[in-house]
Amino acid sequence: MIDQLIVPDSWSERYTLFVKDSIKKMIESYSGITGVLICTDDGYVVVNGVDNQLLPKTLAAITASLVGLSESMAEASEQGHCIHVSVTNQLGHIIAVRIGSEHLLNVFAKKQDNLNEIIEISKSCALKLEVLFKTSSFK
Repeated sequence: MIDQLIVPDSWSERYTLFVKDSIKKMIESYSGITGVLICTDDGYVVVNGVDNQLLPKTLAAITASLVGLSESMAEASEQGHCIHVSVTNQLGHIIAVRIGSEHLLNVFAKKQDNLNEIIEISKSCALKLEVLFKTSSFK
């Protein structure tokens, strides 16, 4: 999956390697991960690590909407900030975690895998990426 990871052409080699290495470590730490997608909070694909048949643009737009609604619900219920969103389906899990204030990390995993472990691994990767995204420019 890492070899097929699509990142913006405008990224430097060093920046690209850091992102790929962070995702690679996450995948190596948990074999049930089947895909990764990083998008902006307004629904644009930044890093594509899912099968293109899954329509990454559609997934990014839906994720942005779902996280936005979840954040509104957390705020309206006075329960603080939304930390992550998880969706459990017949065949797997989808986890969406914020990377800073403008990006989202989506992790796709097999159903038989431990949801809490996937969430923790996803949050850990997002924190590593947040440091890079805060200190570097995408341009």
